[in-house]
Amino acid sequence: MITVASDDLEGLATYFRTAADAAVPAMRMAINDVATRGGMALIREEMAGQIAFPRGYLTGDRIGVTKRAPNASLEAVIT
Repeated sequence: MITVASDDLEGLATYFRTAADAAVPAMRMAINDVATRGGMALIREEMAGQIAFPRGYLTGDRIGVTKRAPNASLEAVIT
């Protein structure tokens, strides 16, 4: 716990109180952005490099984000 005794540092104390509240939504947005954008492209590329799938096999609904990360559970699922 941080205790601030100086009036000059009240802005810093406010920052620390609000930074924690902003961290979870920021992490959620970052996880979902990676899962739905660059992450999917990288996964498809890696899978295609390891397995000789027919052209276009990994497009559409064969692989995709099946669960986006909510604030309560910072995890996205790709299946």
